[in-house]
Amino acid sequence: MGKCDVEFEQYRQSIIDEERLHLLPVFYWVSGGVTVLVSLYFLIYMALGVAFVALPTFGGDSSSSAVGWIFFAVGTCGFLLIAAFATLKILVGFWIRKRKHRIACLVVAGISCIEIPWGTFLGVYSFSTLQRPAVMALFDAAASTRAGYPPLPPGAYAQQAPATAAEDEA
Repeated sequence: MGKCDVEFEQYRQSIIDEERLHLLPVFYWVSGGVTVLVSLYFLIYMALGVAFVALPTFGGDSSSSAVGWIFFAVGTCGFLLIAAFATLKILVGFWIRKRKHRIACLVVAGISCIEIPWGTFLGVYSFSTLQRPAVMALFDAAASTRAGYPPLPPGAYAQQAPATAAEDEA
């Protein structure tokens, strides 16, 4: 492989990385929207809990009231947990778009892997994109320009292979 081939391959990979970084936020926003819809399911549990608590008790039996409070607690916890995760997914979409908080994006990608099959695809796709040296450099360049520092040089994260005699002659 000549020097032109290596430069072309790097250019081609940079186009692929940019395209992936344009697609990932859309995927996270769609996944976050679907997760919001799933969180609404727990509102049914909350409504059932309120209904059980509001039922009149017959003969001093308060078991329906206890069951109602359990339903309400499970519904509330489930709704808040899943709604918080949906909010994180939507935020990750914005963070990737702005090239911010790469580690937080990776954490949410790891948690997304629990949601089989869509979340697993999203998590693995995020890991394969956000762990690339060129993408890490893009996130660091965006962070350093926000902080007022000059960006890192383009090959700062790339692993340098030892030079061979064949490459020196080319």
